[in-house]
Amino acid sequence: MAIRPYDLPLQADGSSRFLPWFIGLMVYLATLTLALSLMLTSAIQRWDAGLQGSLTVQIPAPVDGSALPPERLAAVLSLLQRTAGITSVAPMNLAAEHELLRPWLGTSIDDTALPLPTLVDIHTALGSKIDTGKLEQSLAAVVPGTSVATHDRWLGSLFRAARLIVLAGEFAVGLIGAGAILTIIFTTRTGLLIHHDVIELLHLVGAQDSYVARQFQSHAFRQASGGGAFGMGLALITIVFGGLAAAFGQGGDEAMTFQGFGITIIGWCALLLMPVAAGVVALVTARVTVLSILGRMS
Repeated sequence: MAIRPYDLPLQADGSSRFLPWFIGLMVYLATLTLALSLMLTSAIQRWDAGLQGSLTVQIPAPVDGSALPPERLAAVLSLLQRTAGITSVAPMNLAAEHELLRPWLGTSIDDTALPLPTLVDIHTALGSKIDTGKLEQSLAAVVPGTSVATHDRWLGSLFRAARLIVLAGEFAVGLIGAGAILTIIFTTRTGLLIHHDVIELLHLVGAQDSYVARQFQSHAFRQASGGGAFGMGLALITIVFGGLAAAFGQGGDEAMTFQGFGITIIGWCALLLMPVAAGVVALVTARVTVLSILGRMS
């Protein structure tokens, strides 16, 4: 039997009137949650790539609060430059260290009077394995108290926290999807009850359960995909305006490109396919629900 979409007056059915709006809200929340997870994952990957192959040497300031003697700094730099696997050594000047502290201490504290250690940025060759423990011992023999930071500890904690946030986002998306599925099941069951007499009449003229299911699933797909497109569009507007606000807050230094948002092309494709995914979920859910109920009624 050919499909005639208006054999069942589903479009005039008040039970599914609010389904597109609900699906739109669900897609809006899911798109934002997924986008934030993608941004966080991209940011962690950039941080990891930026810190790979880098070390920081911390030379303590003299106990009397005076500046580090140049000969001690020169001895540390000479030892580092002779170490195999180290490609560049760059001591950080005190002015740069003060600028790093100002966001934490504010401008009301005279951080220039603080006995700050001398920091040395080190870059290592790709794939080189440097024994940081042995290097620290060698440096401490030159200037006691000198330490080597590999960033592994705090970066590992950051990665664990980021993974937990991403998992929480994925769990939230799963809950949103489950809520949408339950809503579609309820709406479909209500539609079956409302149009019970028409469905019985279709059965009398030879219509199969699959024919009735195709009408419900087509209606559910149109409503869910339409509502999903609205929700996705609203979510993308939110993301764009959020990115613009962040860029202006930073002086407009960041270009507002796809990479500027920290989302890859694959990630953007996943976001843009959210309405299609909502439509497919609605289609499958409606079909399974109709066939299950009609199968028990027959």
